[in-house]
Amino acid sequence: MYPNSTRLNRSFTHDYHSPHIYLITVTVVDRMPVLSAVSGTVEQPKVEFTDVGKAVKREIFAIEKRHPQVKILFNIIMPDHVHLILHVLERLPEKMPLGNIVAAWKQACGKAYSALLAAGKVQVIGDLKVTKFDGQQRNTVDLPSSEANFSSQQNGNQQENKPPYHPLFSKGFNDSILYHRHQLRNMMAYVKDNPRRLLVKRQHKELFAISRGISVAGMTFDTVGNFALLQKTLMAVHCRSKWTETEQIAYAEKCILAAEKGAVLVGAFISKTEKEIEQTATERRLPIIRLVENGFDDLYKPVGQDFDSCAEGLLLLLAPWPYHSGYRKITREQCQQMNEMAEAIAGI
Repeated sequence: MYPNSTRLNRSFTHDYHSPHIYLITVTVVDRMPVLSAVSGTVEQPKVEFTDVGKAVKREIFAIEKRHPQVKILFNIIMPDHVHLILHVLERLPEKMPLGNIVAAWKQACGKAYSALLAAGKVQVIGDLKVTKFDGQQRNTVDLPSSEANFSSQQNGNQQENKPPYHPLFSKGFNDSILYHRHQLRNMMAYVKDNPRRLLVKRQHKELFAISRGISVAGMTFDTVGNFALLQKTLMAVHCRSKWTETEQIAYAEKCILAAEKGAVLVGAFISKTEKEIEQTATERRLPIIRLVENGFDDLYKPVGQDFDSCAEGLLLLLAPWPYHSGYRKITREQCQQMNEMAEAIAGI
């Protein structure tokens, strides 16, 4: 699973001096879209860097010069965040783990950003509009609070040799560690797909919006996806473990047949057979309502096939419990509860 928010997804057991491939994600303070503009079509997205984005790009390639143990495999600079795929080729010095390298790079980006702010060369990117911040007005979006008083501070600092420092990126970073080489293709595909995904989200904002405290069948959920699926004929998917293999195969065929005739399949899709039913339905572009154990943080977005299914209106995610950071193994009790919820939603 790759990052989908600014939460700090770091391993407490991993040795960050060791040679590995890492996907690093950093976000701009207050998610300010000052790095690039994404335009074009979903089929041919186009990314154009602002002056800040160009400075960030230069600092990315400076990482290899400052730290020869690190190779930049790929990077993408989105309007408000950056993805880096870094390959640590050999063990890093004891006083320079990966976190220190990333922190030094972020600080260098912050210095370049501060200089551009002082020169009035920071562009703020709106949906389809670019405005230049001149220290006096902010036409498209508000600058973060740390910069709100910049223009008033500027006059008092003119006699100084360097501009006041303003961090560009939020504290910390999010990382995914590649433990198997075959994962690199998926990691690269995820990063490269960011511009297309942004354009898709712009076209279908309502399908990616997070709704809180929505009442469904007398229960409360946080939701993402096509809420209209609940208005269709629903079929709960719950394969019993006591069934024989023949019974499970027959049940899976029954579910897919019902979906092809217009029913929306509802379930947690936990068991092997249930997962196979969901996979078949997804491959045939049939609608799904899935209950999920973890909720959604404020910056959540579906990943992988879920993203495309959501964009096509073929998916609704229902989270009965609040979001939690980090991995938690789902309990048997939770599985039972979600299966019962699915049956209640389907009206069984």
